[in-house]
Amino acid sequence: MLYRKFDLQKNNILLFFFLPIFIFCSLSSKAITYYSVSNGDWSASSTWSLSSGGTALTSGGPGSSDNVIIEGGFTVTINANPASINVANISIGSTTNGTLTISSSTTGNITITGDLTIGGSSGSGTLHYDNPSFPPMLTCGRLMKGIGSATRANPIYQDFTFTGNFTLPSDAQFSTFGSFKIASGGNVTLSRNITTNGPDVAIAASGTLNMSTYLIDMLDQPIFNILGALILGGNSGGIGISNFPNGYYNVPIIGPNSTVEYSFSGNQTIFPTTYNNLIISGSGTKSVATNFSVTNNLTIANGANMNAAANLFISNILLVNSGAILTVGGLFTANGSSQTIDGNLVISSSGTLSVPSSDKTLNVNGLLTSSGSSTLSGNLNISPSGTLAVASGTFTTSGQLNLKASSAGSARIATSNGTISGNCNVEFYIPGGRRAFRLIGNPFNSNIAVSSLIDDIHITGAG
Repeated sequence: MLYRKFDLQKNNILLFFFLPIFIFCSLSSKAITYYSVSNGDWSASSTWSLSSGGTALTSGGPGSSDNVIIEGGFTVTINANPASINVANISIGSTTNGTLTISSSTTGNITITGDLTIGGSSGSGTLHYDNPSFPPMLTCGRLMKGIGSATRANPIYQDFTFTGNFTLPSDAQFSTFGSFKIASGGNVTLSRNITTNGPDVAIAASGTLNMSTYLIDMLDQPIFNILGALILGGNSGGIGISNFPNGYYNVPIIGPNSTVEYSFSGNQTIFPTTYNNLIISGSGTKSVATNFSVTNNLTIANGANMNAAANLFISNILLVNSGAILTVGGLFTANGSSQTIDGNLVISSSGTLSVPSSDKTLNVNGLLTSSGSSTLSGNLNISPSGTLAVASGTFTTSGQLNLKASSAGSARIATSNGTISGNCNVEFYIPGGRRAFRLIGNPFNSNIAVSSLIDDIHITGAG
């Protein structure tokens, strides 16, 4: 009994000592909000207080998990070459005005894991850059505007990287940037046309830049690094004429995991380059005048229309959805292992369809119209719901044209003014349940009038 009593007391003693330690650790990790209480340097403790309008600190300052509010009409300056600054959120302005100045000699990076808000609940906010020769990169989750007025002095020197999911403010003060980058996991939607003048406009892998309504005017034509997703909803616009895709003359870098979507509700220019994944959506015709290729997947959404006036090369998956139209005026090479046309594929009079090898297959569930010169080396399957029309020119099958059949119906060759050269493999679906004679083919090797067969073969249907 004495042993048990001592053990219980020991446990109580241990609990007594450890409990305060756990409480202390919990309290020490709590975020702190720092308020500006004087004009001064960011790194000076006397610039900050732990309460609005409170007593200046004698030691310490904002850390990586802390919030900062610059207010009281004061200016906080990030001066020459500090260690990189890392905080949770910065608000420039509150009920009173505030200014954050980046000095001309600053080189350390500034990281805000949450929001940078310019303008307070009623006071104004100013982000000011002193014309730095090598401006620091300012990384933040979101760039926001408060209720109060916002000012960005010398915005063309302000290089931003965004890590959050948000819509850029539509205020005119948020229309100009230096470099403009979307980090991995970031998703930024433009709410107005903007201008960039830095060396980088970039979308990291797994990042998204949504320009479905507005565009970027990239001054000095920097390299456009598209490693994530880019949604393009305009053909022209912006502040100048050097907008991507129309009027942009540098070759963008298209990453191996990237996706570019042209989604404008109207006619749109496709920038001629090599894409990884390409999506065509929206109304109107999406046109490209010169050769281009898609190294992975090309998807044409329901109701969309794409016109490739020159050569088009698809390395992997082609999906032309129901109601969509793909028109090719040059050499169309279907090089994927299996590609699908649910809508319309049109090979114009100047175009050529090539399914280049026996391990490649093009499946047509909609309408394939060929007016040019087409040659098959791989499989072309016209499904039971599909139709082949050779409007003009010669369609050379090389024995690879397959007309498929099922209980839903049979593939068909429409009335054609062109020539089909070579063998065609035709499937017939014969339902079970009854024994009967069925006409599978005919023994004729020359033309013969159908009227001469009427008294020998029961012929039904129109024509």
